[in-house]
Amino acid sequence: MLEHDGLEFDAIEAAVFKTPRGRWFLREYARRVRAQDHDRIESALARIETRLSESASVYPAPDAAVTVPHQLVHLAESLRARGVDEQTCAHIEAQAHALMDAASRRDLAGAVEALEKGFREQRKMPAA
Repeated sequence: MLEHDGLEFDAIEAAVFKTPRGRWFLREYARRVRAQDHDRIESALARIETRLSESASVYPAPDAAVTVPHQLVHLAESLRARGVDEQTCAHIEAQAHALMDAASRRDLAGAVEALEKGFREQRKMPAA
């Protein structure tokens, strides 16, 4: 395949654009390319949606990852109500929030991992 710089491309385009048939060809070609791009984007979005839904079932957050942090928050509130020092209660709540953040990052990391795997597999397949 020959490499052309932008000036050569512009000159060829201008020459083709001078005739009605050339203008029709360029418009039709652009329409077809846009349609192909639209189809590829739509297909990619469908694959992403599929991968996200699959990753939700493959990487569900375990119940403990959800309930334990909430139980720790309630524990801190209960201890606070009983007069335990604020620093201890705040530390327990901070740890609970750190667990919640870690669980949500793991779920997100699992979804991203599944997407990346899908894209790697897609690259290995011949183009349709």
